[in-house]
Formats: sequence, C-alpha cells, structure tokens
Amino acid sequence: MKPAVVIDKDERGNERVRFCFRLPDLKADCYPMPPLNVSMLHNGKPPDFQPQLARIAQFKNFRTIQAAVDHLANRRNQLLYASPSGIAAISSDVSSGLLKCRDHVFANLTLYMMIDPYPERQLFVQQCLNALLPVLERVKPPKPEPTAESGDWTI
Repeated sequence: MKPAVVIDKDERGNERVRFCFRLPDLKADCYPMPPLNVSMLHNGKPPDFQPQLARIAQFKNFRTIQAAVDHLANRRNQLLYASPSGIAAISSDVSSGLLKCRDHVFANLTLYMMIDPYPERQLFVQQCLNALLPVLERVKPPKPEPTAESGDWTI
C-alpha cells in the first residue's frame, strides 16, 4: 500500500487535495474523506512518532529533536535580526536552500488543503498533534518583548 497525493475535482467542479491508498489485494483505490481521517496503529496503539523524530535528529547530526529545533530557531534569528557585528550576509550559493524551503512550503500548503476545508476532527491529524505537542512543550518559549510598563526599555 503506497499512498499518493491526488489533486482532482469534486462533484461541483471544485479542486481538492486527497490521499489515494492503493489496495493491491483488493485491486482497488481508497480515498478517505476527509483525506486525513484515517487512523494509524502500531502494536494496537496510536504511534507517538518518537523513533521517527529521533531518526530525523540523527540524520541532521543532532543528538535530539530539541537540539535540531533549537538550531533551526537560531538560524532563523541570525537571518532575521542583526547582531552586534552587523547584518548577516550570505556568501555562498543559496539555490539548493531556497529549493528546500520551497518544498517545505508546498508540503505545508498541501497539508493545509487536506485539513482546513473540513470542519470535523481528522483522526490522523489528531494522532500527529498528540505526538508533536510533547515535543513542543520541551521547546523553550521565546522571551517576552519588553514593554513600557515593565520598565525594560533603555532610552
């Protein structure tokens, strides 16, 4: 069974994004509706995806997924904000990095198009959130911006 993302039209002619699961034993295709309203079980339980997150971290040469998230956040901050030594400059070819970013954006848009149009809770989305939320709780929250009331401003 190898799932594929399919873009087609519904009964009213509106484009939609769906998953197609080919079931070779039945010689049939399965199109769950909504697209991510499927449930995944591993040894009879919903997966927590921790082994997969650990493999991603290891593949990216990080000890933990938390270290990978921290690294990405730091890189983002380096690109967005000037340091005491000045504005960041990129001196190498950025083509491959931009292509990776484009692919990530398209993947996120595809997921969005499979989730947002449907008001009901989709089982697989909930399983992924259940696995992701514990990871996010380990991410350090950003420092709050100084406010005039807090007296943190230096003039």
